[in-house]
Amino acid sequence: MLIRTAARNLLVLTISVLVCLLGLQVVLRYFFSISLIWADEVSRILFVWASFLGLFLAYERADIPALTIVVDALPARSAMLIRMSVNVICAAFLLIVAYYGYLYADRVGGEPIPALIFIVGRDWAPSVFWVYAALPVGFALLAVRMAVDVFVWGRSLATGEVAELSDGGHHGGSAL
Repeated sequence: MLIRTAARNLLVLTISVLVCLLGLQVVLRYFFSISLIWADEVSRILFVWASFLGLFLAYERADIPALTIVVDALPARSAMLIRMSVNVICAAFLLIVAYYGYLYADRVGGEPIPALIFIVGRDWAPSVFWVYAALPVGFALLAVRMAVDVFVWGRSLATGEVAELSDGGHHGGSAL
């Protein structure tokens, strides 16, 4: 619940700042013929972060498309085992990509973000690491969320509550 609320609030803040910044840039550019040098790059950075945070929340709400024709045709217990297997494989893949994404961010992310040098100066500008960190953070959050589902579904298999959870791919309602 805490992670979900924090991710949602951060996503709302990110998109709000993004929309305000782009609106300001449009007004300044087309009505006053001036432009903020840094606005486009900051907008791209915010969009990247919003995308990876949104991925976690889209999974939470079961808004990620899935082909469930075969799984839905199976008995509830078999369907749940397949869902659990898919989540384990996906979570492992996401953690591997998050790990290598972090390594990449750590290796190439030492320089300051060029556009922000204009605002706060070279010594105070955040590094490019924080741009690249969106992928490992987003993928790690999603992997943890998928792992939580595996544990919840596994507990339901053990207690015999499988029929209630086998609802065509809905993911929500975990303890996260």
